[in-house]
Amino acid sequence: PVDVPSGTKLDRAMDAAVGAVVMGAVIGALMGIGRYVSQNELLAVGAGPFTGAAALLIPIALVALVFASFLQSVGALDREDRTIYLYEPDQAIDLSVIEDVSIRPIGDSAVVTLSYAQPDGQYVQGPRRLVVPPAVARDVAAIVDSQR
Repeated sequence: PVDVPSGTKLDRAMDAAVGAVVMGAVIGALMGIGRYVSQNELLAVGAGPFTGAAALLIPIALVALVFASFLQSVGALDREDRTIYLYEPDQAIDLSVIEDVSIRPIGDSAVVTLSYAQPDGQYVQGPRRLVVPPAVARDVAAIVDSQR
């Protein structure tokens, strides 16, 4: 039995579908323009620039689709409970099971990489990377460092 997506899952699926259609249309338009230019000999180089632009857009489109899917989560850091609450998907990250935090600043945000402890050799489920504002990243690192 396969569950029909609803709520957040449906929104993400729709975003991915719309993004794929839009990028397909842009790439198709570039290919069409290149063919038109080539057949009518409007440019000395032919369709090359248009085909090249279309080819370069494919990996960019894939990265954009991944970002659109994964960068939509919203959350909150509860400093007293030492927990990060994510609302899409509903999840709580207990910072007491985090061994190490590394921060990589990127523009106005920071990628926080979480290293989970494995108590009794058990795998701890949870996100390994989060994109947060730099101040929140520093707070998470300070909370984890204070536990050691």
